[in-house]
Amino acid sequence: MSDVLSDTAQALIAAGLDASQVRAVIREQRARWGGAAVYVRAIDRDEREGAIRQAVAQGVSLRRAAREVGCSDDTVRRVLARAGACWAGG
Repeated sequence: MSDVLSDTAQALIAAGLDASQVRAVIREQRARWGGAAVYVRAIDRDEREGAIRQAVAQGVSLRRAAREVGCSDDTVRRVLARAGACWAGG
């Protein structure tokens, strides 16, 4: 039976990363997280927030940015508030 770390290692090696380095990092993660119940987010929060900030900086409305990124209008507002961004709304 495969696990998320094994799958990740195989994907990284298939993508061309050095197998010995990948295995070393996976070994460290197993030591750190092995046996624990771990939650893996379905989305990459940093990537989503970056896409939101970029869209709004390019003049996309909050509503359209939310639709393009696949989140709620409120999420867009929270991201911009955390970033200290100024926006016109809607």
